[in-house]
Amino acid sequence: MSDHNALQDLVADVLDSASAPDELCAKFDELGLFAVGIDENRGGSGGSLRDLAAIVEAVGFAAGSVPIVEFAVARWILAATPDRGVGHGAATAVLVDASAADVAAGPLTVSSVAGARAVDTVILWTNDGGAVALSTAGDGVVVEAGEDLAGFASDTVSASAEAARLVLDHSLDSHSVADRFALLRAAALTGAVRGAYALTRDYVRTREQFGAPLVKLPAVASGIATMRTKVLETSAALSAALAIGDGAEVDGTTSVLAARIVASRCASDAARMAHQLHGAMGTTMEYPLHGLTKALWTWRDADLPESEWSRRLGERVVRDGEPSAWRETEGSSS
Repeated sequence: MSDHNALQDLVADVLDSASAPDELCAKFDELGLFAVGIDENRGGSGGSLRDLAAIVEAVGFAAGSVPIVEFAVARWILAATPDRGVGHGAATAVLVDASAADVAAGPLTVSSVAGARAVDTVILWTNDGGAVALSTAGDGVVVEAGEDLAGFASDTVSASAEAARLVLDHSLDSHSVADRFALLRAAALTGAVRGAYALTRDYVRTREQFGAPLVKLPAVASGIATMRTKVLETSAALSAALAIGDGAEVDGTTSVLAARIVASRCASDAARMAHQLHGAMGTTMEYPLHGLTKALWTWRDADLPESEWSRRLGERVVRDGEPSAWRETEGSSS
């Protein structure tokens, strides 16, 4: 799996062919897209992390409602669990700010769980690197359907003290799952920034004011050029994060956290400029811009606050030294 254009074309076709979120999830699952980046001998679809990032970016470009990040991370966690491989039903993953011991015992309520109503298992990744599997069909477990700002399925899962849950014996590092969330979310944001830019660029090129396209106005031309820089920033940061190699591990790399932070900042900037350049047109229900910008705002704030990603980046640099924060490309001078 290496033709990223073909992968992204496939995702675009699937997103165009399915209208309801459950249809999308079923089609993505049928095609094995949630399991890309996982070795076939572990129940995955093969391919690399780059391939998965390309798929996620394509979903972001269209502001697709399929929870590709959460479902893919859940599959990856399960594939790293000796007693539970990929293929045991649909699963989603969420970061929880609690220890494994606290999550494994006693009542709990977890909000903002993507697609919980449509899966068999919710994987709760704890702040000390534990993984706890909770069956959505188990006794004492209630899933309350909800939506996030973008209108995507974002549910609340509650479990009583008596609800059965399984602490997974996995082989992942304590930081690896949060890092994978960071990288894939950066890919989704990169796609959505590109999508917002493409839509805005076409709008200012075709919409006329005083007998000429809007882009002929200096202020508009400057604005669309600035939006283009946001596309380049996010793409460069994501490329740097993926330049660690085509393996599946991203743990411990400052470039991954930097990509997440850059993508968040560019998401805010791109959404604001897109609406400024569209004016009132950008807020109408019939026009697709609001779907992209709401996705940008939703994914920007997903998983952990931007300030927490920044704190983690600072901790990595302190731990590994300042040189760890810089990359020297081949052929560059020192």
